[in-house]
Amino acid sequence: MPSALSLGMARRVALARALAVDPEMLVLDEPFASLDVGLAGALGMRIAEHVRRRATLVLLSTHDAGQALAMASRILVVAGQPATLLADIAVPDHRDSAAIGRLHQDLLTRFTFLARTDPGDVSSPPA
Repeated sequence: MPSALSLGMARRVALARALAVDPEMLVLDEPFASLDVGLAGALGMRIAEHVRRRATLVLLSTHDAGQALAMASRILVVAGQPATLLADIAVPDHRDSAAIGRLHQDLLTRFTFLARTDPGDVSSPPA
């Protein structure tokens, strides 16, 4: 029964339902927040693959720079009250792992609130 699902299970079902209709656009707000690190990384990679294959537009809200870099072609950093655009950054080609790693480190240095909360997060690109 739906009421018996844990928060993590409900989040996985919501992601599956969203992808099942082959959407042109996905809006994801902290989509892996309730999932364990390994599952979050695996689902993140699957969604990133789907997005690239289908050219799906994704608006992803996250505090995880690695998660954003795994999916994004562009990163907008927003912070403050009222919210202000702090940076608009083009993401290098995902096949250039060195450039992605440098950008990841730069984001973490410039915007400390983007630091991963779990050092074992496999969804983050190598530094």
